[in-house]
Amino acid sequence: SRIIVLGGLTGIGKTELLHAIALQGEQVIDLEQLACHKGSVFGALGQSSQPTNEQFENNLYAQWGKLDFTRLIWLENESRMIGRITLPDPVVEHISKGILISAELKSSIRISRLVKEYAGFDKQLLADAVMRIGERLGGSRMKEALNALENNRFSDVATIVLAYYDKAYLFSMERRISKSVNNIKISGQDPKADAAQLIEFAYKYL
Repeated sequence: SRIIVLGGLTGIGKTELLHAIALQGEQVIDLEQLACHKGSVFGALGQSSQPTNEQFENNLYAQWGKLDFTRLIWLENESRMIGRITLPDPVVEHISKGILISAELKSSIRISRLVKEYAGFDKQLLADAVMRIGERLGGSRMKEALNALENNRFSDVATIVLAYYDKAYLFSMERRISKSVNNIKISGQDPKADAAQLIEFAYKYL
């Protein structure tokens, strides 16, 4: 398989980009959609119950079998676990060894996207998610985030949480088997145009 891995820091809208890429005729498998989870501690919010691992693998196999392997296949850069789902080893290997296009977006836009996506959820659910990464945030930063949440300062919550996820993403980049990482700045304003830019780069690169 000829795999292009779409990566980037939390909040750039990778799922939206993947769907825009698919609408332009590219082959895309949305692993998070199959897993009914967006990957982070907030990833279950607004999603239906996750399938069993066996059902996930069956659904993934059904989609994979329909692909044209002479053409590019786009996947999102995922860790081995998506919520409670464990990705099959060959998929993890594809992601780790594939050509990575890492989309870059201004922090202010990423924060605005996250606030728009999550601020409408029940505060207790958001607080529970923050507390699940409390140890990694650090006690004082967790308390700061929870206080900001209680006072509807959602941008502050997003800023604190992003500091953790950005660090985790950069660490994951260091552990990739393939060092083929291509950073592409996108506007974040027009998914169709951003998708076209990423597709054009992928074909020029290959």
